[in-house]
Amino acid sequence: MISFALVIGLGGIIVAFTVNRATYTAFSKMVREGDIAVAKELAATLGSYYEKQNSWTGAETLIIKPYQHIYLQGMQPGTMGRMADRFGGGRQNQGIHVIVTDREGDVVISAGEPFNTVELPKGKGVPVLADSRTVGYVYVGSMIGSGFLPFQNEFLKSSARAIFLSLFSMIAAASIVGFFLIRHITQPVKKLTLASQEIAKGNLHASVDITQSDELGELAGSFNAMAGSLREAEAWKRRIIADAAHELRTPLSLIQGRLEMMLEGIYKTDKAGIELVYNETLMLTKLIEELSDLSNAEAGTVHLSFERQNVKDLLEFAAAAFLPELKDKNITMPLTIEENLPEISADFQKINQVLGNLVSNALRYTPEGGTISLSAWYEGSSVCISVEDSGPGIPESDREKVFDRFYRVDGHRNRASGGSGLGLAISKEIIHLHKGAIRAEEPLSGHGTRIVISLPAVT
Repeated sequence: MISFALVIGLGGIIVAFTVNRATYTAFSKMVREGDIAVAKELAATLGSYYEKQNSWTGAETLIIKPYQHIYLQGMQPGTMGRMADRFGGGRQNQGIHVIVTDREGDVVISAGEPFNTVELPKGKGVPVLADSRTVGYVYVGSMIGSGFLPFQNEFLKSSARAIFLSLFSMIAAASIVGFFLIRHITQPVKKLTLASQEIAKGNLHASVDITQSDELGELAGSFNAMAGSLREAEAWKRRIIADAAHELRTPLSLIQGRLEMMLEGIYKTDKAGIELVYNETLMLTKLIEELSDLSNAEAGTVHLSFERQNVKDLLEFAAAAFLPELKDKNITMPLTIEENLPEISADFQKINQVLGNLVSNALRYTPEGGTISLSAWYEGSSVCISVEDSGPGIPESDREKVFDRFYRVDGHRNRASGGSGLGLAISKEIIHLHKGAIRAEEPLSGHGTRIVISLPAVT
């Protein structure tokens, strides 16, 4: 506020003094030009008089009342007289100072009220011509010295008062407006500062209540959105730590319990017992690898080698990897691929990992004698791939959640029956790195699960 007031005050003072100085300069120029015009009129009158008299004797009567004789010429009757009387300059011998010199510069006539008289600049007055020869010079007002008549000084004082009154009024008005303007700015900033301090202390529920529709309102909205994102991130961090601890606890508890029983002699330390412990360590290793893959995918640190891929080859390769399991459960896997399907630009290993996750999930939930369908078609500018099974399906309310970390449709399922809950989350991140999308849709057959992948086509 102090800075604002200083800027307004300094700017106003500069403007006021500049305008006042410009007014003084312009008025001085106008007065001098007026005095020269008066001097020329008077010189013509005196020249005619000198031609007739051939002397300056009695010439002072021509300029004894210079306002009446000179200034009223060419003006409406009474105009200048009223102005002169108003400012006290219309009375005899109280008007403009007039000096007439002869050709040598000696003063022959001096009329009016002198002020701040200085030495006359010889030959710089308006020449008086008689019979085409210079017989003298006329000096009027500002041609003689510095200063103004009383009414002229009053005019300048009135102008200065008006200018500085306007200055103070402007500063007062600007200060009042500036106070409310600055308050309008600083109050939201204070709220933002307090809220950010609360966030820094760990209170992620802090927010600002600012309803302005300007840039500060946008900043407040962004701050609240940031606070919401921080709350979600904190909740995710706690959830993933809890889920990871839960998932790691199960195999570790089995391993620990099995080893303790072996040490106590309850279980034999034979190949079968060691194989059980070994299998649990494999499951634990796989879970840790999946957590690492998900972390790298979310951080965008996964190295991808993009190459043009034929979608038909990708699907046939993915299906071939599961032929033994398909045969064991008597599950058929038909492939439906649209003709002349464009290629995609993808990392073969990562896309195969996604397809493997989807087919593995479908195998887990498809009953014996069921069907897993692989399809591919061109839609818009994308190649779409779907994996659909004839299993129990996913409730519509859970179709968005199945791509979350550790999420299982049936929360009571363990890793053996329900997997780690990371496969679809990893698949989602890999597809996003390929600038694609993955979603769960209503199955075409009316039951089961259908996962659809969309990837940009290479044309």
